[in-house]
Amino acid sequence: MKSFAFPGGKKQTVLLICSVLLGIVIASFSMWALARGVSDKNIAFASAQNYPHSRSQLMEGVHNKDAANYFSDPVHTDQMMIYDHLDQAKKIKSNQQIQIPILVYHSIADNPSNPYCTNPSVFDAEMRHLKDTGYTTITFGDLESAWLQGSKLPQRPIIVSLDDGYADNYTNAFPVLQKYNQKATIFMVTGFAAQTINQMNHLDWDQLREMQNSGVIDIQSHSVHHLDMTQLSDEQLKHEVVDSKAELEKKLGKPVTIFCYPFGAYNDKVKKMLKDSGYLFAATTNEGAAAIGQGDLALDRYHVNGVVTPAMFAARFP
Repeated sequence: MKSFAFPGGKKQTVLLICSVLLGIVIASFSMWALARGVSDKNIAFASAQNYPHSRSQLMEGVHNKDAANYFSDPVHTDQMMIYDHLDQAKKIKSNQQIQIPILVYHSIADNPSNPYCTNPSVFDAEMRHLKDTGYTTITFGDLESAWLQGSKLPQRPIIVSLDDGYADNYTNAFPVLQKYNQKATIFMVTGFAAQTINQMNHLDWDQLREMQNSGVIDIQSHSVHHLDMTQLSDEQLKHEVVDSKAELEKKLGKPVTIFCYPFGAYNDKVKKMLKDSGYLFAATTNEGAAAIGQGDLALDRYHVNGVVTPAMFAARFP
């Protein structure tokens, strides 16, 4: 009885097996490297093996070979995919080194007695300053694409957020944002929609839909009733986190993956509920620029309230 033999002899067989095993090792590495917090040590794996570091370098290595025949080989096709993943991992790592200022506003109204109210003319001056000094406003969706998928960030990225969903966000902030073509995120308390709370009017659903559909404003969740999340039972916490998300998604027809903690209050239990409910990022009231090291569900922000003058704003964000 004859034994089975691969065409080409033992040497070719050994080379084929080694090539397959090497492809499996590199593929496993590159998929792992796509996870958050890719380290220099991980990415250096390919360098240590003297492999091409990118799709372009791989293509350069083909040189005068018949590209059609070269990449018709499954091994070479898999190699191209591997280097694409490695390139993406490097982009993710590079993006995750960038800290993003996130600005916090509340009401945009002329009410000097309330420190949470920013005068509309001051808001206008601050948005004009961002435009004139080369900042580019992005959404949390843009941040997600950059930090988690490797999409390119614009020059001087910054996020403008407005908490609570006051009606003056529509009448006073929205026109200014449109004028300067600036993006912003409104964190809406869904239970306050069309309600007057503490003599403050809140956005109704028609206004929310119009702003969401404009491409200028992105609406995300600030809970149902603006309660301290750390003081709630499991059932109450789930209601605030899950039901606010569900109502926004149903009435606005878009995914809701960002949460803003009422009063800035959160703990590990709250963060777990957010993660289990499908949220990708959460904003705190901790002062500072957002960085990946803070954790996706504990991003810092800069407070911009009624006592911040345009000169103070320009000094903080030159």
